[in-house]
Amino acid sequence: MSLSLDCIVPVCLAPEKPAYNIEDGLMPLIHEHLNAAKRVRYLRCLRQQQVESAWRQWRKQALHEGQIIFNIGK
Repeated sequence: MSLSLDCIVPVCLAPEKPAYNIEDGLMPLIHEHLNAAKRVRYLRCLRQQQVESAWRQWRKQALHEGQIIFNIGK
């Protein structure tokens, strides 16, 4: 996986040195990409829900067809 250069921010969190470029560089970049990440997460959740819904529907149809074949409930 490669990152574009505009997604790379130099920072320093070394304990013996003062923090560098966290509030001015890293936090704005994270905030900028957060909405895109939320959209991706939403689409993943939506796809998963659709798969689960399809399986529930197939199960319901199979049970119904089994009842018709074996005349259950009549």
